[in-house]
Amino acid sequence: MKENQILLTKLLLVFLLYLTYCNTVYSQNTLYPLSFKANKGNYSDSYGEYFYHIKKEENKYKLTNKKGEYIFKEAFDTIIKNGFFIKTLSNDSISIYRISNLEKIEIPNLKQVYFARNGLEVLTNKGAQYFDNSITEIDYFPKVNLFTCGTVYSEQYTLKYNKKTKKYSIELSKGYLGGIRDETVLEFINLPDNIENLSFLNGKRYTSESVNNKYYTYPNLIKIVEKGKSGIYSYSLDDAKFPIEKKITKKEKLISNYVIDKVTGDTIFIDIPEIITPIEPISFTKKGSIEPKQILPVKYNSIFQNEDNGLIYLYNNNQIGIYPYHTTTSFDFFNKKTTSFYEISKNGKQGWIDIITFEEYYF
Repeated sequence: MKENQILLTKLLLVFLLYLTYCNTVYSQNTLYPLSFKANKGNYSDSYGEYFYHIKKEENKYKLTNKKGEYIFKEAFDTIIKNGFFIKTLSNDSISIYRISNLEKIEIPNLKQVYFARNGLEVLTNKGAQYFDNSITEIDYFPKVNLFTCGTVYSEQYTLKYNKKTKKYSIELSKGYLGGIRDETVLEFINLPDNIENLSFLNGKRYTSESVNNKYYTYPNLIKIVEKGKSGIYSYSLDDAKFPIEKKITKKEKLISNYVIDKVTGDTIFIDIPEIITPIEPISFTKKGSIEPKQILPVKYNSIFQNEDNGLIYLYNNNQIGIYPYHTTTSFDFFNKKTTSFYEISKNGKQGWIDIITFEEYYF
């Protein structure tokens, strides 16, 4: 019996030694003295994104390691990093470094650069171009199949027209996990007469917002077409008006156990004495009205939101503008080259526009 206990103790010690030497787990502190290469080897992708820190000193920024030691002697106006590159900006001068070995990447006549997947998206005097991780020019990155979830919180917006009353309204529906929905129907008031078409900016009468959206659809903006011309109206739910609260009869209480607050428009659930345990309705609808405000006059030949990039295009007099950055059309040509950089023509000059900053470049 005693010999068996000794044997089990020895086996346990051997097992513990195996765990210690064969499955080493580095703590954050033990990683500090290791080289960057060793750090990178213990983490997926590039640990450099977390190994380096950005430290603010007055109005400048410096890059440090985990010990607080400076990586570069100079300070910069801006430092941005991801798992592959470091971008520094100082007096409009941009520099790019590999995060794995701090190698400076030379790109002649660099005007702007953005991180794109594991590579770069750059604008130079030659134009816009993608570069892969080896800084080789490519036309595009491989398509990524994104998973979309059908059980996330979402908001649906539907525009409707009542032929009898000749009134437009918007129905807002909030969906939650499990299908419980709150609905609000708001009738539009004081809209122009003789509207030929009323839609969202994508030209449809339905749009939605959730984490599955790849761009913001601006559901609070409504496109109105009148006499062949387009304009934009905006509404705010804060301006919605609901009927004044009325006295609820005993019979009505048995049918519906909630009222709409006359000031806030909030739904207030009522305890019904006849029911021991009041039950919230699975879904309910509250009705009210709202007055949209004009933010762009009905004078454009066409307005639409591009479902590829989310930009809102204005067309008038054979020229193009991008709302809200332009309320007048001035581009003769506006064409996508890369995700962030578009070719443009304006006042007889050829150039580029950065749709992140909307800065224009002519060279």
